[in-house]
Amino acid sequence: MRERDRELRRQRQRRQKRLKKRAQEALAEAMKGGSKAKKPAEKKKTAAKKAPAKAKAKKPEAEAAPAAPEEATPATTEEE
Repeated sequence: MRERDRELRRQRQRRQKRLKKRAQEALAEAMKGGSKAKKPAEKKKTAAKKAPAKAKAKKPEAEAAPAAPEEATPATTEEE
């Protein structure tokens, strides 16, 4: 039981150390004026907001592909 408690304590200390280090890096980045540090929940929200925009962005690319050969045809007639 003592060994298990000791192991759990070590894991908790490692986790706390890792979180503290990550928080310090985020604070340093924010102080530097770089990208704003976001909470994980905010990251998920922005990703969810961007997902429909990404889907919309893919559709015009698919529509633009058939249009490209049509644009190439007038260019060849102008060269003649």
